[in-house]
Amino acid sequence: MPMRSPFPGIDPYLEAHWPSVHGRLITYIADALNDILPGELRAEMEERVLIDAPDAERPGFRLPDVYVTVNPGSEPAGELAAGGVAVAEPILLEFANDPIRQRFIEIYDASGRIVTAIEVLSPSNKCEGRDRDDYLKKREEYISGEVNVVEIDLIRSGERTLIDFEYKLPRSKRSLYVMLSYRAATGRWYATPLPVRAPLPGVKIPLRKSDADAVLFLQPLLDLAYKNGRCPIDYSKPPAPPLRGDDVAWASELLTPKA
Repeated sequence: MPMRSPFPGIDPYLEAHWPSVHGRLITYIADALNDILPGELRAEMEERVLIDAPDAERPGFRLPDVYVTVNPGSEPAGELAAGGVAVAEPILLEFANDPIRQRFIEIYDASGRIVTAIEVLSPSNKCEGRDRDDYLKKREEYISGEVNVVEIDLIRSGERTLIDFEYKLPRSKRSLYVMLSYRAATGRWYATPLPVRAPLPGVKIPLRKSDADAVLFLQPLLDLAYKNGRCPIDYSKPPAPPLRGDDVAWASELLTPKA
């Protein structure tokens, strides 16, 4: 696993390893914000647990937050009891209705009031079902409580959580990746398109009316998630989900060894 991605910005291959990447990004974003927030504000990692009924049409979304991969053939042999009788090892069964733990960030003031909620979106936020419904309900609670909301969408799969917002953007500003922010001070949504072929820019995180925006630099945090995640990526195959249009040729050229 190389120390740096061959892509200058978001590595499209990371989406297949999103549980690991997501957990690291949440930690790194909270730490980065606490370095720059006004002294009376603090960023904390929070967690919501979603339990859904089994859904055969949505396989693959019940993924553990942390797991260890064992290479085939490397498992130790079963133990032997007294008398040399083999002891069978139990096999872990993971069912589709295991809880999903969604981590996010909330910025609090000194009184404990939530100022801003920050979500790094996951596939379950963007695919039809109870998980998405619960998330959107929580988002409405934030908005009703005059809390700023920031959604960082670095995945290509699924449907946007703010329907049809892209049609309000000039075609030249539309992008596969985006940050959406609801500012309680204005009661309006704002879009920050994030580039596919360039490093991610600094993004503005709204705080209280009396505060300047906090500027969060996402690219170094994504680079750190790539380095520390040690995800097993095979760049000889297309990413999942696949890129489209001119981005396919761009990625292929980027991954072709230079003579």
